[in-house]
Amino acid sequence: MNIMAKIPSLLCFLTLLLFLNACTNEDSLDCAVSDQIKFLSDFSIGNKNYYLYERRSGFSEKISYLEFYDLKPDFDQCGEPSKPQLSQVPVSDLGNNPVKIVIQDLLIDVEYGDKPYSSPDLSLLPIEVR
Repeated sequence: MNIMAKIPSLLCFLTLLLFLNACTNEDSLDCAVSDQIKFLSDFSIGNKNYYLYERRSGFSEKISYLEFYDLKPDFDQCGEPSKPQLSQVPVSDLGNNPVKIVIQDLLIDVEYGDKPYSSPDLSLLPIEVR
């Protein structure tokens, strides 16, 4: 096929690509895969409010983390928080099911039971403050 015959199609494609690029928001963030953020709970310790979130990260193999904040964060389109977390812990899917979320000395931890891991809903786990 003649290369000269392909030039108009290529120019149309490049023009469309440049137009679409110009129309995007310059303030938008580039993230290959955004984390999924789920609010789990808010609660008080003493006179202070705290916030617990689940972060699901990854493309094909998702990993869950629990994140603990002393200020309520906002999250951008990539899942990055506006405030630093006090504590973060991964939820292991290699062993047994988590049965409880424990907060002690403003650090978060997960207790596991003896049943095999089965993708539990972390929002249903009890929260124990020690």
